[in-house]
Amino acid sequence: MNKDNAESDMQSGNIALWGANGFIGRHVAAYYADKSVDMKLFARNFDGFPFKAFTAKARYCYDFHNVDAFVSELQDCQTLILAVSASGARTFCDDLEAEITCNFVPHKALFDALSMQDHSIEHIIFLSSGGTIYGDIGHHTADEDTIKQPISPYGQVKLDIEREIIAQSAAAAWDYTILRVANPVGRWSKGKGLVNAILSALRDDVPMHIQGKGEAIRDYFDARDLARVIELARITPAARNQIYNIGSGAGLSINQVIELAEQVTDKRVQKNYIESLATDVHYNVLNTHKAEQQLGWRAEISLTKSIESMWSEE
Repeated sequence: MNKDNAESDMQSGNIALWGANGFIGRHVAAYYADKSVDMKLFARNFDGFPFKAFTAKARYCYDFHNVDAFVSELQDCQTLILAVSASGARTFCDDLEAEITCNFVPHKALFDALSMQDHSIEHIIFLSSGGTIYGDIGHHTADEDTIKQPISPYGQVKLDIEREIIAQSAAAAWDYTILRVANPVGRWSKGKGLVNAILSALRDDVPMHIQGKGEAIRDYFDARDLARVIELARITPAARNQIYNIGSGAGLSINQVIELAEQVTDKRVQKNYIESLATDVHYNVLNTHKAEQQLGWRAEISLTKSIESMWSEE
């Protein structure tokens, strides 16, 4: 499908989004709502869903494990965006079996169903985890070819899902684009993530528990920039069957992010340092050169602007 056809599909609504009511899913839905795109949204439920632009006819409630029924609703959709996850990076820190059951099994069942059932899906965009699949590689920026050595069940299963997509696409009638996402921040984070934890501690005037000495470095960027690159991956022919790191390309420590939040809010965090987890990566920054070159994308919204936006919406 060429770019002109893809742009036409934006208006005709040939896009399905699974995980539409999650943190990232809401940002993706917001992006397309602003462009008046009629798409199909899938989630376990739509409690608190903030977009009136998507009528009830566009919303489908399915449990993550009910893939056969889900696939039956994909007729007339050409792109499937997978932003669904039954866990976060720390949900099953020491339980690989639970991570496999909750995330790998339903994803594999979905790919199996797509391989066996009639559907119109041509392109799957999968949101993987650039923040966990590379593991501890020292103070080196990770590019897409960096050896993957995840140290958490979450990262291991994300990598396993990537491999399953690649393996099944070779024999299936659909292409893939895998986005290895760093640490997106923004509204609708539902109490999760570093920035949300900082702002909650400031708002409620309570101590913030900080694992380690606050020196762990991560790659933070705005979730609105993530929604934008998803669309670029969808309409760019060269993105088919490719993997991209998605982040800011720069690293900040926990303490540095706290300092930014304190500057924005003119308040001070009460810090309580605690022991870090064995599955915590000490340094993770992504090289995003490939996305810049092939998709014409780079993160545009500064972390300061992200924090300002989140604080004003508290």
